[in-house]
Amino acid sequence: MPETYEDLVHQWIGSQGFRDPVEQETAWKRYNHILSPQHQTESEASDPTADSFQTSLSPFLGDETLAPHIFEVKFLTVPCNRIPWQPTDIQLQANQVVSVFTAGRVWFSRLLDMYLRPQAGLFCKIGVDGEVFNSTRDTHTFRVAESGGELFLATQPPGMFANPAGGRLVADLGAYDHVEGRIEMLVVVWKNDTNVQELLSQLDDSKTDASCRSLLKQEKERPQSEELSKIPGWQELWFLGQSTMYRQVDDRGSPCINCKPYQNVGILQKNISPTLNFGPDCVASWRWKFDSIPSRLREDTAMSHDYLSIAFEFESGRDITYHPSWELPLEHGYWCPQATWTDREYHVVIRSGTDYLGEWLSEERNLYDDYAKYIGNARMPKRITRVWLIAGNRWQRHDGEMTVKDISITHDGATARIL
Repeated sequence: MPETYEDLVHQWIGSQGFRDPVEQETAWKRYNHILSPQHQTESEASDPTADSFQTSLSPFLGDETLAPHIFEVKFLTVPCNRIPWQPTDIQLQANQVVSVFTAGRVWFSRLLDMYLRPQAGLFCKIGVDGEVFNSTRDTHTFRVAESGGELFLATQPPGMFANPAGGRLVADLGAYDHVEGRIEMLVVVWKNDTNVQELLSQLDDSKTDASCRSLLKQEKERPQSEELSKIPGWQELWFLGQSTMYRQVDDRGSPCINCKPYQNVGILQKNISPTLNFGPDCVASWRWKFDSIPSRLREDTAMSHDYLSIAFEFESGRDITYHPSWELPLEHGYWCPQATWTDREYHVVIRSGTDYLGEWLSEERNLYDDYAKYIGNARMPKRITRVWLIAGNRWQRHDGEMTVKDISITHDGATARIL
């Protein structure tokens, strides 16, 4: 255990390879945070072993209500330091219904208590060319597509896929050397026409332990939660995966979107059709309220990049995003510190500290001026194509909650209402 800043820097460089002084200072702050009595975490000792996971779920599999409907069962231990994709030797047929139950975590730094639970760190696809998918919980039930194929798994942070078939976006395979951990997984293939939700509703879970009951509760509640998170005209960015962190709510007759991450990250997008001309008179306005923000560190490092924001995307694929900060100063700008987003997303801090929490705030930004000031005017885009709502607390795991309404963009003398 490091006792001094120098010890921490030595271990941090050794485990992650970061040599930037800002990264090192932020790592030291994070390390002191996790040593404080206020820091909340779950001991790694609470993660099940392969044997204890199987023991926990065996009564569920043997339940007289469920057992007659089970076609195949397989327990897996998924190592988290493998290059995507990992084969499972589970061959799935078209239209089969499959449920998965998982436990464990993907470790990115034990030293700084940085990890992802399976919901955010485990991805699946069926067949070599199948589409990537995840769950909104540590459990999932899905129907196999017409093509069928082998079940493949990947353990990595969201945003690492180059295409829907799961092509790797990270060229440096050494990046996987720093990842540790394992995920225990149960795969249940059901007999044809099995209604899993109906079966689970009939299940007597009194003979199962607390860990099993927790997973069953997640799966029972998942479909309704997913339905409630659907917002007409908006969709989550595919390569970050699905979640239920977004909700459409009402504020005295005004439609709003509430964003509340749960140890994960997401981007909710709305396509602008037709796209809007991007010129000197292009002004975005919106109102938002923050009940809490998810960082206790500067947000411009990879290890502390937890934040809530609104972003505007251009036809070039770049976006400029505005967010409040725990400690960065007003108008501080920076490129996204995540490796796969560098030179793609630019951040601008427009609130600093915490004095504004709980209040509705009105914002107005000239997007054209901001783009020229922060990114540069050498290759100015011509169109605004999407609006994003970004929410993430995957690394520090502090509560964060944002509600947004009245989003509009004025251009060419006209106003386009987004929300």
